[in-house]
Amino acid sequence: MTAQNAALQREKDAATAEELKTRLEAQLFRRPAISDTTITPATSSYRRLSLIAMAFVISVLVAFAAVGLAHTAGRFNPSRPHH
Repeated sequence: MTAQNAALQREKDAATAEELKTRLEAQLFRRPAISDTTITPATSSYRRLSLIAMAFVISVLVAFAAVGLAHTAGRFNPSRPHH
């Protein structure tokens, strides 16, 4: 009885594995439809551009702050000769 159950379970497992393989291949090799939700919506490109613009503005502000900090740090450094 146990050998029969094991054989039936192996057949079920093989059938399940084959079905999963078929589904995976169908997902990998299909062409996306126009209404497919996996396609990136057009609004995300606007959002991506705005995030890039914000990152640029922040990096420019940080650069100015670093230059200002370096300038003031040199002014208060007693070992540095003053003009």
